Amino acid sequence: MQTGGGNGLIWPGRGAATIATGLEDGPVRITVDARATEPPLDLEDWEEAIEVSIQFDTDEADLESLGGTVDEDPQETPLCAAGPGWYRVRLHARGRDRAAEIADLELDEEPVEEHLIHTWPAPQAPEIRHKMTDAYGAERRTR
Repeated sequence: MQTGGGNGLIWPGRGAATIATGLEDGPVRITVDARATEPPLDLEDWEEAIEVSIQFDTDEADLESLGGTVDEDPQETPLCAAGPGWYRVRLHARGRDRAAEIADLELDEEPVEEHLIHTWPAPQAPEIRHKMTDAYGAERRTR
């Protein structure tokens, strides 16, 4: 899957997505908010916000990182709560510039990078780039 160019934050695939974190190794705070309908758009406290479509073939989609499953229980943080089908995924990010400066954090350290993932069932639609202001994302978009 592509990890350079594009929107600098998320690269969707069938049933999955790759997310560019500023941190190379260590904890990233992730909140998943799966809904039945589109949530209100709130960009105020976020540096990046990109919305994409992803088709899930199963309702067992979960969060994974390159190092293995994220320390979350997929049963508690479902990505596709309404079952298989097309979903909109709105990913918000903040702290990636600071995280890229640090590069590595120990697992017991407080995260400096945070992501909010909103999902809801919706027909496939083009990518929407709501907000793109961090330097890390700008650098990734030029690769």
